Formats: sequence, structure tokens, C-alpha cells
Amino acid sequence: MAINGIGNSWNSFLNYQQSVNNVRLYNALGRYSSSRVSSVKNNYSTSNVNSLLNDSKSFITEYNSSMSKLMSSSNSLRNSNKSSVMNDLTAVSSNKDVASLTTNYKLRDTTNFELNVSQLATSQSNVSEAVSGSALATEDMSLKIEGVNGAIDVNVSSVKENGGQKTNYQMFKEAAEIINSKNVGVNASVEVKDGKAALKLQSSETGAKNGFTVSGSEGAAAGISNVATEAVDAKYSVKKDGVTRNYTSSSNKVDLEYGKITADLKKTGETSVSVGLDTDKVVSSVKELVKNYNDTLDLLNDNYSRGTGVMRQISRMASAPTSERSMALVGITVNDDGTLKLDEDKLRESLTKNTSIARDVIGGSFGLADGAFNDAISGMSTNSVSLINNDMSQQKSYYEDMFGTASRFSRTNPFGISNYTTVGLMFDMLI
Repeated sequence: MAINGIGNSWNSFLNYQQSVNNVRLYNALGRYSSSRVSSVKNNYSTSNVNSLLNDSKSFITEYNSSMSKLMSSSNSLRNSNKSSVMNDLTAVSSNKDVASLTTNYKLRDTTNFELNVSQLATSQSNVSEAVSGSALATEDMSLKIEGVNGAIDVNVSSVKENGGQKTNYQMFKEAAEIINSKNVGVNASVEVKDGKAALKLQSSETGAKNGFTVSGSEGAAAGISNVATEAVDAKYSVKKDGVTRNYTSSSNKVDLEYGKITADLKKTGETSVSVGLDTDKVVSSVKELVKNYNDTLDLLNDNYSRGTGVMRQISRMASAPTSERSMALVGITVNDDGTLKLDEDKLRESLTKNTSIARDVIGGSFGLADGAFNDAISGMSTNSVSLINNDMSQQKSYYEDMFGTASRFSRTNPFGISNYTTVGLMFDMLI
């Protein structure tokens, strides 16, 4: 079907085109009636005829829009649609303080497992003793730092070029600049608090393999060779299907499910990981479907007397899109007037606790979305003339012969199937 790019039924396209042609035809008839209705002997005034024509045109436009929205919203929930939200699985952590999750690839299977973090990966840090930053340095600094990417010699004189003495802060700042200019896997900074300064070294990356050593003459940076925080690997385990497997990682970003999911470990503890439907997306889509279904049914009921096509569509939608008992499992009930009512809390509960059942009821074959989609297909396939044939009968004395001739022509002439010939015939009648 051409509407919204859904489907490719040739007959459906012709029916849609017929709707468009009818709207154009009514425009032509409206213009014709304004200029020549006085020559036609009937019981309708120009204003009455125009009002009815415009009203009929507006209804057809609103009808097509309503069916299109229903078709689109229901298709977004059908399992057979690859881009459906029912096929858009996501990974959720029950305790985001322990680990947050990112989905790297499209997930295709639902699953659940436990993630236990026993140790976070840390980077090594060495901090010198805090000394007065403004005090003059008493000796030079000559350090050798060996990191994961190599070694660097850090030589800082305590004497300025002009012969004056440098302060401790100046010594630390110059040493930090030298270290940071080299890529040995160690970063340096100067920490100042309450007038006291200290030189801090920290490995660029976490994990045991990224540690470093410091040796040589420390000068004002006394204690810089001592490890304040040790570089260690993260330790965690995954329990799935009753089997527990232990892992280590130099980083706190670890891969789960063969790289399909990345977990950002934040603190020690346990969290449950569930791969399933994106509950928020599904709830939002179901709410939209229920709204469009109810709006469509209200439109039909408000215009039931316009034509036999409307009555047939009402009769079709008098039955719920799928089993009422099934819909009740996901929090959807049917009101006395046939409209649907959604219990959002129950829907969320069903999506979380009974994901497989909820997925089948909502998006499966003969499910809620499938039923609503077929209702919309039926509605869009309805002959547009049948939607307003009762309206048209009220204008029978005005253009009965024109529509009758066109109808007979479109049914008997093989070229009439395109509708363009029929519309052309209508225009000829107005000359």
C-alpha cells in the first residue's frame, strides 16, 4: 500500500488514488455548482450543496488520515516488522550504582544474568610529602620514571638562570611539565592546599600492567618514589544459567555477551542484567496505538450515517483487535463502546515479568498490533464512494446522472480501473 510506505498492494494503491480523485472531483463539482446550479431544478440551494460537498470532502480527508495513523502506529509494534520496537531489545542494569550498561550491537535474544563486581580497576598514584610552596628549594631534583611506554629522566635545577633560588612550587611545576611532555604512561600534577604543595604522579590508565616506578634524587619531592595507590585489575563474575565465570580486566569498562554489551563498573556489589524490550519505548508505542484506535472508532461512530462503507468498517472494528482475554494480560481492556483502555502500570509489569507473553500478545501474529493493522488495511481499502454514498444520495437530483454514468463506465471499461478516465468523464459532463 502506498500510504506511509507500508505494503505494496496495487489494488490498495488504486483505492487510495480513487480517494484522491474523488476529492478532486468534489472540488470540481463544487466550483461547477457555484456557477451553474441555478440552471438545475432541485430542492438544494447553492450554499447547501457546497456545504455538503465540503463536509464530505473533509470527512474523506479525516478518514484517510485516521486510518493512516492507525496503520503506522500498529505497524511499529508488529514483530514481523524488523524495525518494530518489539524487536528493539535493550540491556538494563538493576543497580546502576554498581554498573551502567551500553548496547553496542542489535540484541536479538532475551536473557538474564547476575553481575558481581568484587574489585574495581585502579591506576597507580605516587604523592610527595607536602612542603611550603613558597619556600626556597634547597637541592636539585633528578628522577627516573619508568612507565608502561618507556622511561624518562626528570632533571630540575633548584637555581634559576639569573642565579636566584626557585621555590618548591616552581620545582614541582617544572618537573610536571617535563613529565607530561613525554608519553610514558604517567601524568603529573601539582596539588596545593593551605599553602603547601605536593607533586603527584598517576598512571594514565588503570590496571596492574600500567604501573610505574620512580627512582633517583627526590629533592623537594621527598616520598615521590613511594606508591600511594596501587594499580590493580578489576575483578568480576557473571552468573548465567546457574554457571558462574570469573574475569579480570585492566579497565572498568568490560564487555559482556561477547561484546554486544559494555558494562561500566562503578563500585563493588551485585546487579542483575536483563536483556529484553525497551519498556519505555513499548509503553509509548502502545499508548499511541490505543489512542489512534480509539480516535478512529470515534470518527466512524460520529459519521456512521454517511455511507455503507463506514458502517462496514464499524462492524469490522466492533470486534477487538485480538482476544480480550489476551489483551487483559498486558493491561488492555475493552470499554462498552468498543474503545480500548490501557493500564500502563500493568503493561509495564507484564513487559518486565512476562516479556515473552507480552511480546506475543502485543506484536505477534493475530496479536493486538496485527489486528489493528488489518483493521487499518481494511479501512484504507474501502471504496471512497461507499464512505459517503448516503451523503451523495441527498444530492441525487443534482448529479445523479453524472455519478451513475461514471460508475458504469469504471466498472465496464478496462481502462476505467485507473480512475483518471472516470474523472475525465466527469469533467466532460460539466462542460
